[in-house]
Amino acid sequence: PHGALLHAMPSASASSSSVVPRSAPKPSSHALVVASALAASADKTQPKAVGCKYDVAAQKWVSPEQIAKLPQERLMMLLPAEYMVRKVNRHKDACKRCGQKIEKWKIKIGYPSTGKDGKKAAFAIWQHVLCAKKDPRLVEVFRQKALRHLALGFDALKKPEQAELIEDILKVEDEETL
Repeated sequence: PHGALLHAMPSASASSSSVVPRSAPKPSSHALVVASALAASADKTQPKAVGCKYDVAAQKWVSPEQIAKLPQERLMMLLPAEYMVRKVNRHKDACKRCGQKIEKWKIKIGYPSTGKDGKKAAFAIWQHVLCAKKDPRLVEVFRQKALRHLALGFDALKKPEQAELIEDILKVEDEETL
């Protein structure tokens, strides 16, 4: 048959072998589970958009293309920021890096993206703190106190929450040091 594997099998006589066609093996259910797990663990993040600002009035990220179309009086409502820090207030939020749910009342970190295809509108990409800390720029922002203003919402957290967030972001995990 077309596409069949050829397998040498011993014949009745030990001195000769014949070639017997055999169809390709079907992947085992274990192989399918492993492949599915690998696909699920793949980084699902959208690229971070450059030059976006946060529109306080609309409560959303705006891209440079959108900024160029805003009236002058609206420009004063834009904040230069690279990240947003918030507590999850519903059960539906999922991390865009790992795909897992972010528990209610846990802190999430977002950044602006315009998508992989470079859409004109900006939107937020939300992640678990431990997933977000894979971004070296985020770690830099939290390492340097002078840059923390680039993480909107950080100041709104209670002091113990701020301290825990900084510790979680700056803590080096054992597997990351290998």
